[in-house]
Amino acid sequence: MKILFVTGGLTSLRGKSNSYQETVIEQIAERGHEVTLLCLAEVSPFPWMHWKKTAEKFPIYHLYNGGVYPGVYPQGGVGTRSPHLEIKPSQKLRKTVLEIIAEIDPDLISFQSLFGLPLELLQEIAEGKIPTHFTALDYFSLCPTAHLFPPDQKPCRLAAKELTCHECCQKTLHYPTFWIAHWINLWIDSLSPQSFSQTCLCRFRNLLLRLNRFWNRHQPPSPFYSQRREAAIQALRSLTVIHCISQHQADLFHQLAGNLPNLQVLHAHPASTQKIDPQIRLKKSRESLKFIALNVHAPYKGAELLHTTFTQLQQEGFSFELHFYGSTPSQTVDSPYFFYHGRYHESELDRIAAEADFCLIPSLWDETLGFVGLEMISRGVPLIVSDRAGVREFVQDRENGLIFNSTNSDSLLHTVRELFQNKSLCEKIWHNIALNNPSLKTFRQHLDQTEQLFLKLKK
Repeated sequence: MKILFVTGGLTSLRGKSNSYQETVIEQIAERGHEVTLLCLAEVSPFPWMHWKKTAEKFPIYHLYNGGVYPGVYPQGGVGTRSPHLEIKPSQKLRKTVLEIIAEIDPDLISFQSLFGLPLELLQEIAEGKIPTHFTALDYFSLCPTAHLFPPDQKPCRLAAKELTCHECCQKTLHYPTFWIAHWINLWIDSLSPQSFSQTCLCRFRNLLLRLNRFWNRHQPPSPFYSQRREAAIQALRSLTVIHCISQHQADLFHQLAGNLPNLQVLHAHPASTQKIDPQIRLKKSRESLKFIALNVHAPYKGAELLHTTFTQLQQEGFSFELHFYGSTPSQTVDSPYFFYHGRYHESELDRIAAEADFCLIPSLWDETLGFVGLEMISRGVPLIVSDRAGVREFVQDRENGLIFNSTNSDSLLHTVRELFQNKSLCEKIWHNIALNNPSLKTFRQHLDQTEQLFLKLKK
C-alpha cells in the first residue's frame, strides 16, 4: 500500500519530545508499506517558498513554506497574526503540493499535522479521488493557537462569529521575526554561556521581540479568524476520516464544528509499555509521597496550579517531593520539596516511573489526550488527572487513580490532601494499577488498528 504522510516536519529532539507521529510513520513503513513523508512547515532563513527531497528510511519532501507556518504563541505553542495565510494557498504552494501528490500517486493520504497546509488546499486534496485520513493530535484545525485556551485561562467555546483570536495571538511573532529569532537562538546555543558574543545576540533577539510586541499592539483585529474557522469546518467535512485520539477531543470537535459523520475515535497509545514492579511502592514508607509532573511548564498545563497546591500542602506540614521533568516553568518555587530536572530522554522514563508514587496531569485546557499519562499508566504509575484531559478516560476515579475538578481551584488540593490522610486509599490505587488494564493496548495492537483503518480506506 502506498501511503503519503503529511506533517509539519520532523522533530529535532527525537527522544526528548512527543515523537508519536514519527514512531507511527516509521513502524508503518517497517510493516512493508510504501511510505513517503511530506513536511509542509520546515523552518528556513529564506522567507520564500521552496522545497527539497531527501531519502532516509523513506523518501521525504521538505517544503519550506515561507510564512504559512505560524509563529510562537506566548503560552507555549503556536499562533498567527496572518490567518489569511492559513486559509488560501499561494499559487506556487498549491502547484507544488499537487504536483508532489501526483508524482507519488498514493493509495491514501494521512495528515498527521495541518501546520503549513492552508485550509482551502486541504479541502481541494480531500475532495479528490484519493482517500484522506487526518489524525487530530491537537485543535489547530479549529484554533490558531491549537489550545482553545485564551490567556484569561477559561476554555474557549466560541462560535466562528464570536471569536476573539486576535487577543490570544496579540503577542505572536510575525513570521520574519519568528525565523530570525529562531536562527539567533541556534547561534546563541552554539556559543559559550555568558560570553560577550552570546550576551550581544541575546540583547538583539530581545530587542526584536519588543519591537514585534510594539508592532502588534497597534494592529487592528484581523477579520480572517472567523473565516479561518469556517474554512476549517468545510475542510474537516471533506475528509474521508477524522481520527480523534480521545472521546473528550471528539466531543469538543462536534461541539465547535457541528455534526461530523466522518469522525472516529481511536485512542493513541505509547510506544513503550514496560510495567514497573508495583511492590516498589507497596513496600515504601507512606510518611512521604513522591509526585512527578512531566512537561507541565505553562499555565494552561497547570504549572501554577501545582505550585499553589503543593505550597499550601507544605505549609500544612505534609511531607512530599514534587519533581518537574521537561521544560522548567517560568516561575519556580525555592523549596526543598520542589525539584526541577529539565528535559528528559524517553530512555529515562523507566527510572522516573520506578521512583514515583503518583503522576500529576493538571491540565486546565482541553488536553486531547496526555501522552505522558499513558506512559506512566503503562508503567504502573497511577494518575492524579484533571477532568479536562483525554487520558482521564483510562482512569477509574478512586480505583486506579484520581480525577479532580479543573474548574474548582481547591479540588486538586483536597484530592492530594486525602492521599496523606487516607493510607488505605493509596494502597488500593497502587494495587489496582498493578493489574492489567484491558483498555490500555500495546503499541503493536494500536498499530494493528491503525493499519486496518488505512487498508479499509485504500482507494
